[in-house]
Amino acid sequence: MSPLPRWRQQFLIHWQCRRVKIGLSATSFAILTSLVAATVSEADKRHPSGLDAPASDGAVETPRREATLTGDARVADVRAPIEAASSESAPGQLVNAGAIAGRVVSCAGPIPGTRVSIGGRADSATSGPGGAFELNDLPPGTFDLTFEAQEQQGTIAGIHVVSGQTTDIGEINLTDVRADPNHCGRCGTRCPPGASCAYGRCACPAGLTLCGDTCTGLADLEHCRACQNRCVAWPNTIPRCGAQDCVFQCFAGTADCDGRRINGCETQIDRDGRNCGACGNVCAPGLRCVDSRCQ
Repeated sequence: MSPLPRWRQQFLIHWQCRRVKIGLSATSFAILTSLVAATVSEADKRHPSGLDAPASDGAVETPRREATLTGDARVADVRAPIEAASSESAPGQLVNAGAIAGRVVSCAGPIPGTRVSIGGRADSATSGPGGAFELNDLPPGTFDLTFEAQEQQGTIAGIHVVSGQTTDIGEINLTDVRADPNHCGRCGTRCPPGASCAYGRCACPAGLTLCGDTCTGLADLEHCRACQNRCVAWPNTIPRCGAQDCVFQCFAGTADCDGRRINGCETQIDRDGRNCGACGNVCAPGLRCVDSRCQ
């Protein structure tokens, strides 16, 4: 058997020894098959001397002068569709693609069935029973995610995807703690009845002030003209909130004659001869104080 032409040897060595780990599409495979078949057919027609095979009349034709592809050129032509196909590991699947993973929750727990999508792309995923999701086959880059649940929505921007890696963004809480009066500022913080949540803080209606967990007009005994200014019931007194501060009213027949709030209305003016009916009203000698009158 005559030896193979050198260009054919080079082509076969290059083809058999090159380790190409790819998944060819049907189109690329057909192109490769036709090019290899054409190369082998052309080689078989040629004489080992490099001349065309003898004609039917025995004459030998001179070498052709037309432009022909060398073995290396043919390999280069074959390599183009191979490299194009090697950018995909399977039809529609990127090589070295990245992914985004996370878990969709609310203050009440996981949110299954949430649609997670990327703005401007058709890629989407749906969260499972535990709220977990994963978006696969993403090219490297930065993306914005949109979350759509039955009653809650949200977005998160600037998720960076790296080639061949999964970016885990952790838990995404769709509860709007900036505006939810049942979870204001954080999960579990409930605003008082009638109050709203604005920018993560409870806000009372106009004319009322938030004191702790209560909306008040600052005119009650617990918050008199200021939060936590509590009006205390001293002995023999009835406390109330005055125009500027706490005041108290004495029980009938009593008075605050020493001016000390701590002991309340300490004087019994209904029967004290030195303070009969009023502080400092002294009954004359021989008279008694009865029902706030000297008798």
